Amino acid sequence: MIRFSIFILFSISVTFAYDCVERYARMLKVDKYLLYAIYVVESGLNPYAINWKGKSYFFTDKRTASKFVMKLWKRGEKFDVGLGQISSENLKRWGINPLKALEPCFNVYLSAVVLSECIRLFGRNTKALDCYNKGKRAKPLSKYVLKVLRVYGRLRR
Repeated sequence: MIRFSIFILFSISVTFAYDCVERYARMLKVDKYLLYAIYVVESGLNPYAINWKGKSYFFTDKRTASKFVMKLWKRGEKFDVGLGQISSENLKRWGINPLKALEPCFNVYLSAVVLSECIRLFGRNTKALDCYNKGKRAKPLSKYVLKVLRVYGRLRR
């Protein structure tokens, strides 16, 4: 049942980003199924998901999500945005306007960059996966890692 539900979610939310996942996973040498698993855990495959102060907001349209993101950005708030829940801290570090992170294909690119940076830091292991979520404070095993690996295992079947 879970596998079917994930398939339906992919069909609805990520079909438009499929080519982007394929391209950037290959380009940055990251596992495409791992990226998909991250998107399921991070945003529930909602390209307009925003997390602020530990609460998730699942917007159904880009316009509403954009207004919310810009309000947070102007106030200097920390938040995560899009399929891969790219942090506002990374966006600032890279000099990227948060509205660009609401573009699904660009968000896929950014998330693949984050994952590849973590792999360079820690190697191809669970600590690199936790790094995607926690940065340099990553641990080899966490609830986040277990969630992503559970989804990953279902996707690989």
